[in-house]
Amino acid sequence: MKCSKCGENKADYFLSWGRQESPRVGFCAECAESVGMLAALRRVESQIRGLGGADDLSQTLSCYDLPVEFADSCRACGTKLREFERGFRLGCPECASVFGSMLTGYLSLLGCSLADGVSFYRGPSPAAYSERSKLLKLKNRIEEEIRTEDYASAGKHKEALLKLEKKVECRAKSRIDASKRAAQGFPAALKLDASAKSAINSGGGCSPSSNDTGIVWSRVELRRNFSGFNFPGRLSPSRRELVELLAVSLLPKGFISASSRIDMKLLSAIERLALGERFFMRRPEPRSSALINRDGSMSALINDIDHLSVSAFQSGAAGADAAALMAKALKAVEGMEKNAEPAFSPRFGYLAASPKYIGSGASASILLHLPYSFLSGDTFFWPDRAERYSVKVEPFRGSNLEHHGFYLVSALVGFGQTAEEIAVSTGDFAARLIQREGELRDAFSPDDENRMYRAIPRVIHNAKRAHRLSYHDALRFVSLFSLALDRGLVEMPAFAVSDVLPAMSSAGIMLADGKTSSINECEARRADLFAEIVDAWLYSKDSEIANGRGAGRSRSRR
Repeated sequence: MKCSKCGENKADYFLSWGRQESPRVGFCAECAESVGMLAALRRVESQIRGLGGADDLSQTLSCYDLPVEFADSCRACGTKLREFERGFRLGCPECASVFGSMLTGYLSLLGCSLADGVSFYRGPSPAAYSERSKLLKLKNRIEEEIRTEDYASAGKHKEALLKLEKKVECRAKSRIDASKRAAQGFPAALKLDASAKSAINSGGGCSPSSNDTGIVWSRVELRRNFSGFNFPGRLSPSRRELVELLAVSLLPKGFISASSRIDMKLLSAIERLALGERFFMRRPEPRSSALINRDGSMSALINDIDHLSVSAFQSGAAGADAAALMAKALKAVEGMEKNAEPAFSPRFGYLAASPKYIGSGASASILLHLPYSFLSGDTFFWPDRAERYSVKVEPFRGSNLEHHGFYLVSALVGFGQTAEEIAVSTGDFAARLIQREGELRDAFSPDDENRMYRAIPRVIHNAKRAHRLSYHDALRFVSLFSLALDRGLVEMPAFAVSDVLPAMSSAGIMLADGKTSSINECEARRADLFAEIVDAWLYSKDSEIANGRGAGRSRSRR
């Protein structure tokens, strides 16, 4: 190939734009220096050395097979460099190549090191990716044979390439046709009916029996995207529909048959917010759809930030085994990895719209109720310990200053570890915190009990007479009540954490009331509702207060 600039010398340096099969532009050494290409290559090579890559000057970048891009936008989806820098969101799988140097810097800043001098990803490649890698290897081999004028070998490999391309194309077409046929059996998109609204507020994963301190619930999530499609933020309506058909057809049939399908376009903003808090830990995009298992243990979000997000959920002590939950989620995406081509890079792993989740595409979180740790102030020592496990600990729905006894342990990033390792490290650190909670419980002295005994009447009075109450305040009262119950300092026959979590969140209150409210209105409404709940906890359900007289009294305090 001749130099594209001077047209005379042989090209020794080549540029590509994301797809290796696209036409390349070549430069000779002199022209490559004049356009600044060699200077950029030296910068990248220096960065690789700094990350533990090549140490020998004889090793060139070709050893690493890392594409180097000179573009201010992605040619596949149109995402501009400025857009990526501002929102830090990829537009398609090819963006990982175009903005690869920025992603490398991001990963290195967060402490991720190269696994083998080349790749940040440590897990296995998906089964369907092997054929794509064969295609790329064949194309590169053919180009090399043409460059060395070995036309006989290039012809043989060209025939093999055409056969493999036809095989992949036929399978992709049959998969799309099968998806369209299977679409007739998909569950119809539903609005939220009364039973669905009740499921959202019924404990938020916190079962009524989960009053003991420890694990409230555990949740894992896997994000997967299809190769050849833009990420949902840049998908056209027709392609979005095709992605949904592909995703649903590749999920386990048992999960589909046992799930309700919810179209987010049919929901109000309040309903989407409440649904997201309960099942997805975020508000779903209006153009997305969800499949939610009827017992709430599995859910899938389609065309949200990524093409497919599968979550597995478990409440109570059974949630201690986060690794088992991750295995359940991995089983759900098995069909996609075998029968479709997920967006995958040998360098970065599974590709996601948010760079935070590239790598394994996995996240894990465990909600803990630790009132003794809250009361003792032991929580201020957790952040330093958490870093060793690559997890973070923060108060649930709050900042580090808003401690209330409920703490979320979650994985920091999705790269540098396999999905199983992320689940194990999150579960291990949660177990350490629970063990520490037990030690603090055993160390609770008689003097501490006496102080709590004298304080609990005032706590009950404040809980029932507050004019405004934040969600964090309500959770704080729950922690104090649970600690007093554990020490036998108060009688609350009907006490249940599930009465507050998440029903007393702003989204839960607005969903129950069926209207949008301001922060002040939510806090006033929460104070009324929480007073009724405390009355119900203090007295048996067949008493006059539980039948309504207590509710009236709590309102009259104003």
